[in-house]
Amino acid sequence: MTITDRTRKILWGRSGNRCAFCRAHSVALLVGATETDDDSVVAEECHRELLVGATETDDDSVVAEECHIVSGKPRGSRYDPTFPAERLDDQDNLILLCSVHHKMVDDQPATYTVESLQKLKRDHEQWVASALSKSKVPRQPSLRRTEENVPSQLLRLTTGQDVMRTLSGSYSLEFGYDDPQSDMEAELLHEFAQEIEDWDDLSPSEEVRAVHRMNMLLQQLEDAGFRVFGDREVQHLEGSPNSPLPWLVAMVRIVRSANPDIVRVGIGAGEEAKEAEAAKGTSEKHDLNACGKAD
Repeated sequence: MTITDRTRKILWGRSGNRCAFCRAHSVALLVGATETDDDSVVAEECHRELLVGATETDDDSVVAEECHIVSGKPRGSRYDPTFPAERLDDQDNLILLCSVHHKMVDDQPATYTVESLQKLKRDHEQWVASALSKSKVPRQPSLRRTEENVPSQLLRLTTGQDVMRTLSGSYSLEFGYDDPQSDMEAELLHEFAQEIEDWDDLSPSEEVRAVHRMNMLLQQLEDAGFRVFGDREVQHLEGSPNSPLPWLVAMVRIVRSANPDIVRVGIGAGEEAKEAEAAKGTSEKHDLNACGKAD
């Protein structure tokens, strides 16, 4: 199982681009000791937004993390073996936190219990709904695309690391493929799709194994006559306070090697240049303009 795009939109919309913990609690600031006084803890109100605005030299930065209230991993915080596996990635089992408070609640599960986080989530989402009702009629969360961010071509993905870089940090996945023509092809496509669905919230050790499995899958797909292409697109989430918010979407396509939408780029005139580019595995791109841009 993995968190669906619809669940993410609902979670972000109801959370109002705010860390549930930051809004509800004062943040303890430690002031260092002086020659005459001990350390002092000063509380100040915090309303931390989960989007750091762009600067003159850098893009916006999303510092939000989607925290599971009940973990699905035996070593995870607040793990409950009786909790239904199909509900782990439901909106009701997720709470939007900043990275600081995500680590804090996971490091201190005896303090931040399932019940306390559920109450924190309810109170925060009620506060957001109340704030919206006082300002304007809330809209359903939706994604908006901007023409300048839509890639015209997807890059060839030849290694598990290529796929990992494409998916890393994304909040949504747009996945497409050429129709399978046999049970074997259908199983290959299914296995690839299942693999990338399971890549949500991997630990470093799990990532190593996932990349290795993906390398084997990519080779099997190539042997079966398929190519894998991908890229990333920044869309914008609307329908919550401080909208629009940047929303990173990963795009992955599996197409047949004979697909006419594949174009070769950067090829020199000589045969040596052709062979060198082909060996790199990066001389092909999937032309989205030829087949129509993703909806």
